[in-house]
Amino acid sequence: MNAFSEMDRVRRTLDNNKTNRIQKSPLLQRIKGMIFKRSEGRARIKNDRFSRPSRPLENNPLARALPQRKR
Repeated sequence: MNAFSEMDRVRRTLDNNKTNRIQKSPLLQRIKGMIFKRSEGRARIKNDRFSRPSRPLENNPLARALPQRKR
């Protein structure tokens, strides 16, 4: 184990820590959920303002009370 590879290993762990910390931030998670494609209609983030309703509008009592959107 020479000093160079040791340095490289330390640098790599520091980089990993930084990216992990950034990726765990809730704001970034929300933004990612808005940008990334939804997997078959479900949003990645629960309670996301931009997510589609999980059930079709017809079965949704709230949506049925509202006038139907033009398709």
